[in-house]
Amino acid sequence: MWDDKYLEESINFLSLGKSLTQLAKHLNIAKSTLYKWAEENQKFSDALQIGKDFSQAHWENRLEEMMFDKEVNSPLVKLYFANRFKWTDKQEVDNKSSDGSMATKPTNITLTAPKDD
Repeated sequence: MWDDKYLEESINFLSLGKSLTQLAKHLNIAKSTLYKWAEENQKFSDALQIGKDFSQAHWENRLEEMMFDKEVNSPLVKLYFANRFKWTDKQEVDNKSSDGSMATKPTNITLTAPKDD
């Protein structure tokens, strides 16, 4: 059952880097209930969006901390960001070789966050 206390509680919980699935478990409800509440209540919809943004900010801060740690499992971190935040590898391709013939070779590969709509 909906209660206004879920507004602040959701933002605070998600700010810890948690996901919507983890929030649903924390509130002891189905994730589909979160979506239903968001459809029915604009304040809750806004709270979920703020919480999701804060969750991503939490993990971006952690990523900055991990960048120089040799003990970090980079492939696992990359997989987590790709699955959790829909980040992808962006490949820029240089289609010209030094002799002018066509060649396809990646020149730069970077991990990019999705653009906001």
